[in-house]
Amino acid sequence: MCRIATDHRVRGLVWGRLGPKVVVRVGNKSIRCEGCLARPEVRIAIPGRRTTAFLMLGMILGAAAAANKAKFVELPFDQIIGAVSRGEVDAGLVIHEGQLTFGDAGLRLVIDVGEWWKEKTGLKLPLGINAVRRDLDARHGEGTLAKVGGCCGSQSPTRWSVGMIRRIHAPLRPGKRSPRRGQPPTMERLDRYCRMYVSEETRDMGDAGREAILRILSEGAAAGLCRLSRHLMSSKRFLTERM
Repeated sequence: MCRIATDHRVRGLVWGRLGPKVVVRVGNKSIRCEGCLARPEVRIAIPGRRTTAFLMLGMILGAAAAANKAKFVELPFDQIIGAVSRGEVDAGLVIHEGQLTFGDAGLRLVIDVGEWWKEKTGLKLPLGINAVRRDLDARHGEGTLAKVGGCCGSQSPTRWSVGMIRRIHAPLRPGKRSPRRGQPPTMERLDRYCRMYVSEETRDMGDAGREAILRILSEGAAAGLCRLSRHLMSSKRFLTERM
């Protein structure tokens, strides 16, 4: 994200209204808190080290624990719940629909990362952004940046699709069970999942989104978990420029 701040124009933001969650098996009585997770022998499945979810987990557990490569097992996000339920790892950092379905696999919550961040900062958790490279005209011809950047504009497919998603909860139909992801989604879960990630900030992050991104990167850098681009702090182009 630090590089995005200097090489890209950004607009839409994906908020975490709930947030990634750290889960363990219901029968696991030895892991009940942040301190338990930080113990060196506790192995945690994660969806990748270069994710907002892992950055947040690193802040919670501390830089020393986050630097212990043997402690973390990187897996595709939809395989984490299964790995925890089978006892292949002690805990799992779940994202996407796993935040709603982990209980179906006999798992329980230890930490809600989004709630932790909200209590710490008073801000919602920024999980992702829509970004467009600044040098598209130089690479592909004049007008390319405006055309691609228009995908985040007021009449863009992005805005249209976000608006549609927010209006079509009723016609949605639950799907089939997935062996990796647990029970098939119910209407309530489909609706809840859409509301978790689709909002007005998905169209335009606004000042609150820029503040949240700067805060999470600053906190992560202060904890020694990521590098903070000097361009982000000095030019502030990332925080103020709109497409």
